[in-house]
Amino acid sequence: MRIVVAREPDPRVALVPADVPALVALCHEVVIEEGLTELHPDAAYVAAGARLGTRDDADLVVSVLPVEAAAPTLALRAPATYVLERVPRTGRAQVVDAVTSQALVAGHHGALVAAARWDGLLGRHSTSAGTLGPADALVLGSGVAGLEAIGTLVRLGVRVAAHDVRPSCAAEVASLGASYVAADEVADRVREADLLVTTARSVGQPVPLLVTAAQVAAMRPGSVVVDVAGGNVDGPVAWRGGPDAAAARPATASRLYSAHVAAFVALLTRDPDDEVVAACRT
Repeated sequence: MRIVVAREPDPRVALVPADVPALVALCHEVVIEEGLTELHPDAAYVAAGARLGTRDDADLVVSVLPVEAAAPTLALRAPATYVLERVPRTGRAQVVDAVTSQALVAGHHGALVAAARWDGLLGRHSTSAGTLGPADALVLGSGVAGLEAIGTLVRLGVRVAAHDVRPSCAAEVASLGASYVAADEVADRVREADLLVTTARSVGQPVPLLVTAAQVAAMRPGSVVVDVAGGNVDGPVAWRGGPDAAAARPATASRLYSAHVAAFVALLTRDPDDEVVAACRT
């Protein structure tokens, strides 16, 4: 099979040079479009076993975002022939679960943006001028991105509270060293937070509005708001993500996504009717 890696406007890339040999070992021909990505020179792909070409002669085109091609395509989301957002939530399918890995990157980036924009010290510090308490953060949404944001902020010494519409997330939040906030406490916690990070997003569902512009305006001066999900907050934010928030850290996001692409192609090669492949087929 001739697999073409598409050049696209997203700073991520669907296949990195390190994963080319695995596809070549499966007797596939790997083709890259010239000037594929700023992350890796074309020469690195050629050295790994790929060649330069166009998607016109492809048997399968792989990309991060949907691209136009005459051949079948594999992308993170629709429209495409195979869509990795549709990967089933089973243990066997984890190897191709690109949604989870991209959410991990997005949550980590959002937490770091909030921490970097905060004009203060993050953890508790004892000084000759007195003791400085830790910054207070509130994370709304405790999926993969939210849990990564929580863990990152806790490791930075921030005092973190979190809320999710699923009370079952309380145990996971606590395991990371944060406190769980009940729904009736959220409004007060938003107003008191030094750092607010929102991550509530579900594949195929509208992004819920969690924080109004009035609530943002009522926050303390100097507080930082980061909307990783892109749509949770109505009002000014330090950074707003969205479905492609992981593109803010393209090198890591690409390395993870590429591993999923290589694993998916291996499944497709072994059995085109594999249950994981079938679930992703549109």
